Parts: sequence; structure tokens; C-alpha cells
Amino acid sequence: MDGLIPNHAPGSAFPTAEIDHLAIAPFGVFVAETKHWTGVVTHGETDDTVTLTTIDGQRFVRTSPIKQNSTKVRFLRKLLPPRLCIVEGLGVFSA
Repeated sequence: MDGLIPNHAPGSAFPTAEIDHLAIAPFGVFVAETKHWTGVVTHGETDDTVTLTTIDGQRFVRTSPIKQNSTKVRFLRKLLPPRLCIVEGLGVFSA
């Protein structure tokens, strides 16, 4: 298993989701969605998409890592007391 897989939606078609990285700090919990994409990533036509332009000029519309992370962030926010701990999501591009 590569990452933590919480059962965030029991009974649904996809009840689990992999968390790539989880950083726990005194001031909050941070859920990182990591993408190993090569090329230039720009904002997509909507807040839920990004555009990946590869080195050879091909363009691909992808779901934003922030959007992909949103169900995991919501799940953890429900588990942790909001007054004691903030939970935020972020996207990380490694290439």
C-alpha cells in the first residue's frame, strides 16, 4: 500500500481514497495530492480543472489536484474537532 486509505464513503462505488502525504503540525493537518506530471500546468477552464501542456506541445485537461483532494479533506475535517485543528488540502507537482 502506497498511502493511507480512509474509508470516507462507506457503501459507495469508491469508498476509499488514497492520501499521498499527510503532514501533521501543531497548527494544523495538511493533506497533499502529489502529481508526477512533466510539462507546464496552468489553470483550467473551471476551478476544478488544470491544463497540462507537455514538452512536445500536447495539451491535456486534468482534474485539479485540489478537487481530487477535496473529499479527503472533508472526511478529515469531520473527524477532527475544528476548534483544535484546521485541515487544509494542497497540490504538489514533483516533476
